[in-house]
Amino acid sequence: MLNEADNVVIASPIYFGNLTGSLLNWASRLQFFWVSRYIRKVEPICTKYRKGAVILVNGKEGEIEPAIFTGKDLLKKPRAECCEILHWPDADGENQPSATNKNMERIKSLADKLNSR
Repeated sequence: MLNEADNVVIASPIYFGNLTGSLLNWASRLQFFWVSRYIRKVEPICTKYRKGAVILVNGKEGEIEPAIFTGKDLLKKPRAECCEILHWPDADGENQPSATNKNMERIKSLADKLNSR
C-alpha cells in the first residue's frame, strides 16, 4: 500500500512531547526500509516523488520539537518530502481545533499542496 501512495501524512496528538505510542509502534515497522536499503542493499519501495505533511495537536504545555522531528523523520522512510507542518496548540484550552473557516482553509491549503504536481 505504501508503495502506491502519492502522499503520506503523519497526524498525531502530542503526548509528553512526542507522537502517540500507538503511532510510534506502527512507525517501528518502517525500520524495514532502512534495513533493506543499508543492510540488504535493495530498494524496498519505488523511488517516485511523494509529498508529505505532519499534523500535530497539543495541549497548553510541552515541547513540540521532538514530535516535529520524529514526524519529519518518519516521512523520509517512504521517500516523502515534508511540504507542510500544521500545528494546533492549546487544543485543550480556548483554541480547541474546530471546523472554523481558518482551520478549514489550512487543511484545504495542505490538500492543494499535496495534490499539486
